[in-house]
Amino acid sequence: MHLIFFGDNRYGKIVFNTLSQTNKFKLTPYSPSLTIDKNAIGVVASYGNILSAELIDNFSQIVCLHPSLLPQYRGATPAPYAIAMGDKETGITLFHLTAKIDQGEVIAQQKEPIYNRDTTPLLLTRLFTLGSNLLINWLTDNPTHQHANPPTRQQTHSPLIFTRRFTRQTGYLEWNTFLQLIENQPIMVTDTSNTLLTLRLTRNPSSSQDMLHDLTRALTPWPAVWTIAKTKKGHLHLILTQVKPKLMVKIEGKPKPISWQDFTTYYL
Repeated sequence: MHLIFFGDNRYGKIVFNTLSQTNKFKLTPYSPSLTIDKNAIGVVASYGNILSAELIDNFSQIVCLHPSLLPQYRGATPAPYAIAMGDKETGITLFHLTAKIDQGEVIAQQKEPIYNRDTTPLLLTRLFTLGSNLLINWLTDNPTHQHANPPTRQQTHSPLIFTRRFTRQTGYLEWNTFLQLIENQPIMVTDTSNTLLTLRLTRNPSSSQDMLHDLTRALTPWPAVWTIAKTKKGHLHLILTQVKPKLMVKIEGKPKPISWQDFTTYYL
């Protein structure tokens, strides 16, 4: 079976390497100069570009692994959104790719818990490992995919969260809001302009430190939770590296994080 593979980061490599190790498939990494084999199945896993309708139409069939339980968290950043929202569970979805982003028919899904220690890289590694096996099972159980009609289901189109690509600003918290969260003081939607925190407050509010813990894990390693701290040594760019079990911060330009207690002692 010939597979043309779309995947360009370490999570895509998990899937590619797992497929390769089975010795059951002819694997060809996609490149723009590649002539598409009409008998090949396209496989998309953690690919950074949106495929055009014209490219999709070149395949008799093309499937995608998406790290959420679709239809929830369509878009570019589903795993960090799930962590930031305080979800206890997410999953991986195998679906038929169409020109509409993450809206094709679902072939299979597998659920996965979100642990309190999970960061985005840890969670994505597990999800794409699970997804690799989900994909292999589907490929090997249905050897004539071009002509078969595997069980699928349409995705619902009710109001859902659509995830966006992150920018540096995604992790920014106002200094006063940052202090309120660290001190576990209640905050309201009007206290912050942070999109993820605002969404969490409207969707699944909890204690301030718990929400900050989830946001920090979601945005690790980039763009990270950060603020501009007003200190006795001037304004400092401050990155929150950890909330639990111990609050740790890093001043931009310094080599190592320090405890929040030490930061308050020397800088506030």
